[in-house]
Amino acid sequence: MLSVADLTGAWRLTSHYFLGAEGSTSEGPLGAGAAGLLVYDADGYISVGLMRTVGGPHQAAGPAAFYMGYSGRWRLAGGMLVHEVEISSHPHIVDTTQVREAHLDDDELILRERLDETPRYFVLRWRRAGRNQDPDPPGSC
Repeated sequence: MLSVADLTGAWRLTSHYFLGAEGSTSEGPLGAGAAGLLVYDADGYISVGLMRTVGGPHQAAGPAAFYMGYSGRWRLAGGMLVHEVEISSHPHIVDTTQVREAHLDDDELILRERLDETPRYFVLRWRRAGRNQDPDPPGSC
């Protein structure tokens, strides 16, 4: 079972896709090569940002088709990861609860969101980001 210590830190998106009931996959909404950063802190705060890295047919739709981010609170509940959204680039998810199945395999975090009554999921795969080892961070004297 996951613990707060398992999740605390920064994670970089490695892939995102839709997973069908029969195991088929299709590209996620931000396309191939999407970038993302997910941060869980030990006090229960989350911040996540995802973006499309290349243009595409959604370009005419404006910034909402290229970036999605939110922040709020997080917790573990019965093996599920719960995000309580406080602010977001997509106002329709503010004040919502986002529930994810979470699995940790070494330094890979796999989050699955069930999309409907059939076993269909939106999957996000994250790799633990390296820790800042720079003894003189930017701006230091």
